[in-house]
Amino acid sequence: MGTVEAMPARLRTLLTAVVVAPAIAACGAALRPVAVIDASTADGVRFEVTVDACGGDPRVELNQGADAVGIFVYVPSREGEGCTVEITVTLDRPLGQRDLVDGYDFSPIPITVEPGPEPAR
Repeated sequence: MGTVEAMPARLRTLLTAVVVAPAIAACGAALRPVAVIDASTADGVRFEVTVDACGGDPRVELNQGADAVGIFVYVPSREGEGCTVEITVTLDRPLGQRDLVDGYDFSPIPITVEPGPEPAR
């Protein structure tokens, strides 16, 4: 991928968050990173995120930068295959033009925009 200086600013920002993993692992049982499969939102702030997780409650860390939001998900165990879990993630501000990125492999997360509630009459 080249030097750190050659990376886009948003990836440099997300890569700095990699220090989150050891800090989380130090808080109890060894946690393993898992991939984010997709996300859906109606308002750009609250996201229902599907993760590739088996065993244990997922722990979520967010890195919210100016150009991207990284979602890092960890579980205590990764036993089994084909398990998915849906979790709710709430951003500090609307996603807007920022990218939503999986902290597992720094790939873009597919987002489905759901219709919002009908306005009150």
